[in-house]
Amino acid sequence: MHDQRIALQVKEEQDMMLGIAWVIPVKSDYFRLFPEVVFVDCIEEVNMDSRALFTASGKDANGNIFIILRAYLQNQQAWVFRWVFSVVFAKLFHKDILAKVNLFISDGNQEEMTQIDAAIMNVFPNAKRQRCGFHIVRMGWNHHILSKRCFEGYETL
Repeated sequence: MHDQRIALQVKEEQDMMLGIAWVIPVKSDYFRLFPEVVFVDCIEEVNMDSRALFTASGKDANGNIFIILRAYLQNQQAWVFRWVFSVVFAKLFHKDILAKVNLFISDGNQEEMTQIDAAIMNVFPNAKRQRCGFHIVRMGWNHHILSKRCFEGYETL
């Protein structure tokens, strides 16, 4: 954390926000109704502080997507994802709801996946983790096809 203070030019006597997470009550109710699958993703540099916006979302019985929770993160290091998956979820939702989560789908961020796995052992006892098919195909295409310059002039996805 000392390195973060230096990088952000925050003095020792100043408070520093490490992260903030929130839920909207009606979306929390949706999660109680449809807890089976949780999609997680981070969008980078969405505010003037260049913090990542973490979202956890689900789908209802009609296939409509709803946001379970959002969090502005200090960075995308393992300890931040540990806070989200092992602390935030456990504080904001009852353990009976968390036990109904069957699957986490993530984009492949190694730090995120490691902390999902750790949280599965302690917070989400019936869940498994899976990579997002879109990200597997997109990243594989960009890395194995487009990066090899075999399609000169085509842009990456």
